[in-house]
Amino acid sequence: MAEPRKTRPVSWFKAALHEFESFPQRAQSICLAALTIAAEGGKD
Repeated sequence: MAEPRKTRPVSWFKAALHEFESFPQRAQSICLAALTIAAEGGKD
């Protein structure tokens, strides 16, 4: 069984979140995956 992640959700400034939400869905998915890897101590 996979161990649950121990990272916190991304905190956004309102303007940054608004800008991020204007990205295409696929780009948002890729960015969130990269942020998750970085938050877990990896490099992406």
